[in-house]
Amino acid sequence: MPQYVYRCDVCEKEFSAFHLMSETISQCNFCDSEKIERIPQLTSKPLSKPPPQPGEMVKSFIEETKNDIEEQNKEAARELKA
Repeated sequence: MPQYVYRCDVCEKEFSAFHLMSETISQCNFCDSEKIERIPQLTSKPLSKPPPQPGEMVKSFIEETKNDIEEQNKEAARELKA
């Protein structure tokens, strides 16, 4: 069940309630006033940074693979000299 946040116009307190989308709350949990309104809430948390784009992921993978191959080539060259 989703959680909804309400604010009472009389006592000015906020409270939350879990109920179905088809249900409504008609009274304040604190003062029993019927003058309440639902406060819109964010449905999800914002991301701290956007996810990488597919092209960026491919470029990053290619760069990492290129660096790995260079390291392997250097190691192979050192083994041949020895």
